[in-house]
Amino acid sequence: MYLHREFVVEPLQRMYARPELFTVQDPWSECRAALTTVVHEFTHLAVPRHHDPAAGAVVSMLLWPLEEGVTEVYSRARLDDIADSVLPSDLAAGIKQVRCSHEYPDWEPAARAFAI
Repeated sequence: MYLHREFVVEPLQRMYARPELFTVQDPWSECRAALTTVVHEFTHLAVPRHHDPAAGAVVSMLLWPLEEGVTEVYSRARLDDIADSVLPSDLAAGIKQVRCSHEYPDWEPAARAFAI
C-alpha cells in the first residue's frame, strides 16, 4: 500500500514526534485526515483470506463508486474507535476533537442510504 508522504505519512510522523505542538485545530485536522486515509485504504484490503481479486474485476469497475462510498462511510464511522484502539490516549483525544471534510461528498450519502 502506498500512502502519500506529504498528506498522510508526514502529518502522522509529526503527531508522534511532537504532539505538544498541536495546540490548534488545524494540525489535528491534518492528522485526522491522514488517519482516515490509512483506515480507508486498509479497509479496501480487508477481505476474506481466500478472496480472489481477479474474480470480481469486471463487476468491481461497475460498483467502484459504491465500494468507495461504503469504504469511506465505514472509515469515518469507525475512526474514533480505531483511534482509541491504536493510538496513545492523548493522541486519540486530539484526533477525536476535530472533524474534517469528506473526500467523497457525492458518494457517501448514496452509500449511507443504500445501507439503511
